[in-house]
Order: sequence, then C-alpha cells, then structure tokens
Amino acid sequence: MKHDYDFIPLSIIIFQNNKLIYCNKYLKEIFKAQDQNEVLEKLLLMVNLSNEKELYRYFLKNQAFKYKDQKIKLKHMKKEYDLFIFTKMDEKLFDEESTVIKDLIKSKIEMLSFYKGIRIYSKEEVIAVNDSKILVKVSKKQQLNLYDNKEYFIKINNQCHTAKGISFNKEKKILTLSNIKKETKNCGFDRDEVRLKIKTNKIHIPVINKDLDIYDISEKSICFISDKEYDLSRLNHAVEIKVPFMEELLYVNYMKKVVLNDKIKYIFHLNSHSKKLSRFLHDTQEELIKESISSLKI
Repeated sequence: MKHDYDFIPLSIIIFQNNKLIYCNKYLKEIFKAQDQNEVLEKLLLMVNLSNEKELYRYFLKNQAFKYKDQKIKLKHMKKEYDLFIFTKMDEKLFDEESTVIKDLIKSKIEMLSFYKGIRIYSKEEVIAVNDSKILVKVSKKQQLNLYDNKEYFIKINNQCHTAKGISFNKEKKILTLSNIKKETKNCGFDRDEVRLKIKTNKIHIPVINKDLDIYDISEKSICFISDKEYDLSRLNHAVEIKVPFMEELLYVNYMKKVVLNDKIKYIFHLNSHSKKLSRFLHDTQEELIKESISSLKI
C-alpha cells in the first residue's frame, strides 16, 4: 500500500477492518523496524496489548497514552480507512533503553526462569547486543525454559525486565532475547526459597477431618487443593500434619484460601524451619533439573 505519508515527518499508521495495513517510513525508522509486523509488535508492547484488534479499539477510544512518563497524543482521521497520527513520538523515547542494553556487552546479567514450575536462577554472560536484542551464552539449566514458555526475567541496572527467547544456537549455546520490557515488580529475584509442585500426595487436615491433595510446598508454606470449599477459619491455632513423602511432622497455621479456576487452594504457613524439608526440596529440584537436561539431551 503506497501513500504520500512516507514523506511526512510524523508517525502515521492506518487501520482497515481492525487490521494494521500501513505504517509510514518515519515510524519504521523511529522503531528501527524492518517491516510493518515489527512496528505492530512494538506498538503492542508500548500499550501492553496482545493483538491488533485490541490496539485498533484502544486507539479509537483514547486521544493519548503514556509511555516512559511521556504523553503521546493521537489524532484520528476517518476516511475509507482509519488513520492515526502520533505526536511527541520520536527517537529520544527509545534512546535510553538502547543505551542501557548496549552497556551490557561483555557483562554478566542475572537471569530467572520457571521450567514446569521450577525456579531457575543463574548469572549468564552477554555476548553481543544487536538493536534491541541481547545475545547471551546460557548454561544448560537455563536452556530448559526453551522447551517450556520461553519467557525469561533479567536484571538490567538492578531493575527487572521480561524477555522472550526467540532463537537459540545449540552449537554455541547462545540464546537471543527480544521483546525486552521493564517490569514494576521484582519478578521473583528476591525469593530464595524453592517451591515444588507435588503430585498424588494427600495429607490429613484436622477440624474438617479430610485428606487434601498437596498442590505445592516450600520452606515457608504448604498449599493444598480441592474441588470443594471448606471453612478453615476455625483453625486459629497451629496444627500438626504428617508429610508422607518425607516422614516429617510439621506444625502449620492456616493463612487463606485462593480460588484457582474451578478449584480452591488452601495455604498454610510453616511455623518453624525444617532442615529435612529444605534438603528434600533442594535435592528434588536438582534431580528434576538433571533428569530434564538428560531427557532433552541438552
């Protein structure tokens, strides 16, 4: 689709039938984008949306939006298509992020991922930076996440960012991270304890006199799950439970319940530190990681 808008020094996009059909040359240069799809991807990241239909509706309803504390104004023109003009959107908005990423070359970054619920933390070496992509030489355990959701958390200047693993050189062990986006929360970097999901184990709960399935367990808490709702508010004192897979007695206090889809999670706080539990969690996690690395032939 050809337009004279390519010669206008403003950021312009055109939608038709809820689809992005055009973005001008000026906008591509600002985003350092090769094509229209890459522009769409970056616009979605800016306003935290998932598809172009949502983006179109968002731009129709809003005359402005904020990005990096900068207010970007929108002008909408209706023709046989929907034309949007952005004001105050230029290269300066993206220079800071590019500079921060470039400074990472030959340094080590903290990486965090979750493979099948297992928390995997490591420090990995940055090999190169290409535009807004980071190339990282990763250890075997961080490669596991490439077989799961491919989402990573990384720390840049002590701030958490999300990133997506988009390609992996198996021979050189180099992972390319893209879609790097700053997060407001710590993403789990400050959480040291191991948390494991446990299958097919039940523990007897006093008061309700029922055996509930264990959902997961950590050094600080244990969580049960059930398709039925029970009133555990009467458990206002510590109760003793026996963990069958460790032959360990633990004293716990009921904290709260959480609805998880069509089931109920019951969360209990562990009253005291158990060395036996800590060792079990650590050994089980390491064994699961080793088994996964072996089975996936990493």
